[in-house]
Amino acid sequence: MVFKGEVEFDLDPPENFDPADPHGDPIAFIEMRDWIVREKWIGVERAKILRERLRACYQREGVNHLKNCRKWAVAYLDAAKNAGWGRRSNFKATGPTLPKGWKEKEEEKKMEYA
Repeated sequence: MVFKGEVEFDLDPPENFDPADPHGDPIAFIEMRDWIVREKWIGVERAKILRERLRACYQREGVNHLKNCRKWAVAYLDAAKNAGWGRRSNFKATGPTLPKGWKEKEEEKKMEYA
């Protein structure tokens, strides 16, 4: 037996889902869960495609990759921030955190050598 129809996906979340009472309508709850999972997978695949384009740009540009591949790097970081599930999907690509008072210590060191 072969399926000959077309699969249609709703692009918007279900209208009858109530966030105040998520289990009130079990069908709307399942539709909302499926919609969230589908959107997460779309985000993951978008990040993968941008990573492949960024990798190709790095290989193509060589030493000029910092200047010429910046738009791909920024797009990849933005896509990777919200892609996936759990804790890893909420990371911030801001770099390491510096201890409090590091700026004053650096200025004191400069004054000692001056």
